[in-house]
Amino acid sequence: MMRRLFAAVCLLDFLLCSPGTARAGEAGAFLREDVGARGAALGGAMSAIVDDATAVYWNPAGLSRLVKPEIGFGHVILFEDTTHDYAAGSAPTKRWGGFGAAYIRQSSGGFEKRAGPLDTPVTFTIAQNAFLGGWGGALALPSALSAGWITEPKPLEAGLTVKAVGETIDANSNSGVGADLGLIFRPNERWLFGAMAQNLVAPNVAFGSQKAAYPRVLEFSPAVVWPFSRQWKGVAALQVAKADQESLAFSGGLELQYGRLAALRFGRQNKGMSAGVGVRWGNLQFDYAALLEDLGLSQKLSVTLRSGQTREELEEVIRRGISQLTPGEAERLSKAYLQKADADLREERVAEALRELEAASLWDPENRDIRRRIEGLTSRLNRSVGAQILDRTEALAKEQYDKGNLLASRQYWQSALEMDPNSERAKSFIARIDGELPLDLRLKVEEARHAPPAARSAALTAAESLLAQGLFAQARAEAERGLGARADNPRLKAFLAKVAQSLRASVEARLGEADRQVKASNQNAAFELLRGVLRDDPGNVEAAVSMEGLKRMMVKVITPETRKQIDQLYYRAVDQYLKGNYAAAKPLVDQVLALDPSSEAGRGLQEKVDAALRLSK
Repeated sequence: MMRRLFAAVCLLDFLLCSPGTARAGEAGAFLREDVGARGAALGGAMSAIVDDATAVYWNPAGLSRLVKPEIGFGHVILFEDTTHDYAAGSAPTKRWGGFGAAYIRQSSGGFEKRAGPLDTPVTFTIAQNAFLGGWGGALALPSALSAGWITEPKPLEAGLTVKAVGETIDANSNSGVGADLGLIFRPNERWLFGAMAQNLVAPNVAFGSQKAAYPRVLEFSPAVVWPFSRQWKGVAALQVAKADQESLAFSGGLELQYGRLAALRFGRQNKGMSAGVGVRWGNLQFDYAALLEDLGLSQKLSVTLRSGQTREELEEVIRRGISQLTPGEAERLSKAYLQKADADLREERVAEALRELEAASLWDPENRDIRRRIEGLTSRLNRSVGAQILDRTEALAKEQYDKGNLLASRQYWQSALEMDPNSERAKSFIARIDGELPLDLRLKVEEARHAPPAARSAALTAAESLLAQGLFAQARAEAERGLGARADNPRLKAFLAKVAQSLRASVEARLGEADRQVKASNQNAAFELLRGVLRDDPGNVEAAVSMEGLKRMMVKVITPETRKQIDQLYYRAVDQYLKGNYAAAKPLVDQVLALDPSSEAGRGLQEKVDAALRLSK
């Protein structure tokens, strides 16, 4: 790999080694000084590949590729008493692309002036600065221009930079405004083509009667990205620039990247050769460049600080953390899933956020805040789905009414009223339809309203069957669904009284059996019985007290070594469950409950695994 890189550097030097024109002294020369150590190390060939806050300078179209808010700054001593500084900040948005701002300043001191040949010289400073604000966004191509080799959904990126510049010579100063326009065409992951019109609107700075317009500069830059392996990839970029009153200028750079951790860079432009490195640790990045120019060796250092984590970074945290399987790492994994859930919620991906929250709860089962968030989000999702169904039902009801199908419309409005008993709109339409129905149809509606339909008898039969199986909550819900949840319904009242009587008898029997299992040291069976009682009768004090006593007993019995073994088994089971390997998760979670029958986390995971296995059959 290094041999190929060395050959590429030699080729780059041969292709780009051409005489250039001096920029010193021309208007706006300080804005053609490379900003950022990465761009300097790559010979300034950044129009196609820039993707950070410096894009507001190199090519504002690159602001569309931002993934995090970030700030960056750099400082360089160009030569004696001359410094060049910049500070930049940028942030992506969900809908409107990326925005960035930058401040650039170049200052030279040590100049002398005197009023007459015999006067004592007085030093003065020349300073130039610019404020830049930019925007960049990605655009989809019209369908007529689509092609098979264009795989990116939004391959065209466009951007605009507006800048205010000022120049000061001693006590005299003046300013002007201008604008740059940039484009990047990225048809796929391998190729990029950048174009930049710098000073498309050229600032004019006047000192006395002398006016100087910043020269327009047009740049074109092709770039290619090629992966060597999963971690290593290379980037090569060339750039051709044409400024007013200047010949073509060529530049280029090569970058070898190792994941997000480090990069090695080489570049060539008319000023000379350059090289540099970049190191990144989390959201903190340092870049260094050394440039061998006619005036000697200059060095640049820039620092970039980002905030937040991308979805890919969170996935990497989760992937690495699963291999550790310790309580501390499990809590860290839970936080990573919480961050993913927050990112999904910002994008209104409610179902995806709910899955991430459930995963976070599995890794940190004692965290009650996560469970409260799951309950709130589940309720929100149910309300959203219910609202959609209600809207659709009302739309169908209105459609049938407009067509004159009064009975069909009434049935839809009745369904809407059952979903939302407070719906004044449904009540109003039902009353209107009842008034418009012919007498014979109105009588049929009244008969149907008071006659017990066959469906209600079937519901009662189903409820009786559930009660016989000891499924008390399900039996109650089925009866209420079929008979209507009205307190004055005699059939419903009679059945609910039967449910209550059967429940009392069942609870009494199970509590007695749980006590016998505890005395026989069969804690697992006792836990199962008590859980069943609390599931069917959540307010049962005797069952709750017995459950707490069993839990305290298990805490004393389980040794630290066994607790560690239980944690390892649980985390392995969670890992397999989240990967979809339910058959592999089943024996692991069963072992957890065999060692600690009181484990609420293990019991919850077992229920999820069993449900997933049933669905996968």
